[in-house]
Amino acid sequence: QGQDLPAGVSGAMDLTKLPYHELIGIRRAEDPAALLFLHDEERLHNHLGTFHAAALFSLAEASSAEFLLRNRAERDDVGGVVRRATCKYSAPAHGTITSHSSTPADSLPEAIATVDAKGRALYSINIELRNEAAQTVAAFTFTWFLSKEA
Repeated sequence: QGQDLPAGVSGAMDLTKLPYHELIGIRRAEDPAALLFLHDEERLHNHLGTFHAAALFSLAEASSAEFLLRNRAERDDVGGVVRRATCKYSAPAHGTITSHSSTPADSLPEAIATVDAKGRALYSINIELRNEAAQTVAAFTFTWFLSKEA
């Protein structure tokens, strides 16, 4: 379900195939307005019977990487690692949780131009996690250290 790569995403990097993402069940969303999702499973719960904060953080971090892959166009020579993250958990998470980004995709080319000029750049991506009722359960900002990949 929902595992085909979106247009413009390199087949060489399917984040849903990374061993950790497979382990916890991160999948690609079929809705083009969304990025990734996690189904509610008991193994992902905390002591209160809701999604564990670590599972939500993992979904959000993977979603920020998915945002980069979808929006870097043919620039598969530019990648990075997360340098900083902030998060705010706002409601208990139940059911299928889907990720979305409010970061404008057209802001990435400027960061890539900085990588071309200076060899590196910092780039922030905002991710919201929403439940099945479209309510935000958590919000994150991931700052990526971008550089040219070997």
